[in-house]
Amino acid sequence: MLRALCCIPLVMATTLLGCAGEEGAQGAPGAPGADGEQGPAGETGPTGPEGPEGPEGPEGPAGETGATGPTGADGTGTGTGPTGPEGPMGPMGPMGPAGPIGPTGAAGPAGPAGPAGPAGATGPAGAMGATGPVGAAGPAGPTGATGAAGATGATGAAGATGAAGPAGPTGAAGAMGPAGPAGATGAAGPAGPTGPVGPSSVLALRDFDGDWSGQSIGNAAYTVPTQCRTTAYTPTTANEVAIISMSALVAPDADVDYAFLDILVSQNAGTFGYITVNANATSVINGAGSLSSVKRYNLTQGVSYVFAAGFLGTATSVVGTGACNGTVMVVRQP
Repeated sequence: MLRALCCIPLVMATTLLGCAGEEGAQGAPGAPGADGEQGPAGETGPTGPEGPEGPEGPEGPAGETGATGPTGADGTGTGTGPTGPEGPMGPMGPMGPAGPIGPTGAAGPAGPAGPAGPAGATGPAGAMGATGPVGAAGPAGPTGATGAAGATGATGAAGATGAAGPAGPTGAAGAMGPAGPAGATGAAGPAGPTGPVGPSSVLALRDFDGDWSGQSIGNAAYTVPTQCRTTAYTPTTANEVAIISMSALVAPDADVDYAFLDILVSQNAGTFGYITVNANATSVINGAGSLSSVKRYNLTQGVSYVFAAGFLGTATSVVGTGACNGTVMVVRQP
């Protein structure tokens, strides 16, 4: 009933003293009403009991501004709303950081020195120290004076000289002493005269270099061209040796299978005979062949020698091209 009296519409009275009741939730704003006529002042209702403090309601949205109504008569009532409750205290903020430590204060002055304590009792005597080293010996005393020399006795008389005894036998000869050191080497004697020039080791040389083209070869007897012979040589000493080297070119006109070369020798202008054990052979099927042979031959002192190249063929043919050369070196055998 009391809450109804406090909620009289504004159209009935412009100013109305409401009574305090429970605080309701804030309603949405109403549309502005038209200015009504000023009504009579209502009676002030009795004050209702104070209701509990309600929570603060959210602020409602602002209402649209209504059209300006005609100016009404001045009302006399002034409504006074109740005072809102005090808001709760906010939480305490966190403690700020500690301030820096202040500087250490200066040290105070030293106090005065206290009085000296009484003297302590005398301690026992220390142990005896070790005996020091023996000092160096002092200098020798002065030498005493030399005593007086005794008197010299008198010289006795000389005795008579006795007769000489007979000579003793000769003693045996002593052993030979060791040999003395070798004497220094004597100076070198003067160089002897230069001896005569010795004989050459090569006693003689004989050679030939000839062309025997146009001569014939066969298999019956040696062909010994005069162009392929040395001049004669006769040894004048014993132990002489001939070193013989010969070579030749053979190109037969007819078909000849092989050509042969032997070293021949003539003694004292006699018949030539071969001194090689095996003849040197070459094939001349293709038209030409070369031959060579070397021989060592002992000579007899006083015998005349002529050395020559001797040729044979497996068939008889004229040699279209023939050449020969040879060297004989005579040396003395040791």
